[in-house]
Amino acid sequence: MNKEKRKSLLNAIASAFDAKGYVEKLIANKGLDSLQGIDVAQRFKECFDDDGFLTKEKPGNNVARALHDVVEANANPYKIDIGEQLFKSVDDQKLFRAFDDVLKNVPALGWLDRDRHGLQMLGAW
Repeated sequence: MNKEKRKSLLNAIASAFDAKGYVEKLIANKGLDSLQGIDVAQRFKECFDDDGFLTKEKPGNNVARALHDVVEANANPYKIDIGEQLFKSVDDQKLFRAFDDVLKNVPALGWLDRDRHGLQMLGAW
């Protein structure tokens, strides 16, 4: 997948967060304070570099960090730091689960991780 297609995919996923209050309903069902879909969409885009790949460094904002972790867990689970996942705060765990419910069924997430993308191009994944 080339850079333009990755950018289109990122924009499509980000725009889904702002659609019809979906995120607000999902977050409310998970017992979290209200988040705005547009804020989540912007935080989602912070997780990626200029080439449309997931950044190596995690963002500082807890919403963006949860989104980064969810994409990483679904795109390349070998990169997840289990210790970090075990010691997340309760609110961060709730955010992770809420965003995972949204993103776990997006098969194209694998193309957003640089290492997995390279392995897929080689036919090794």
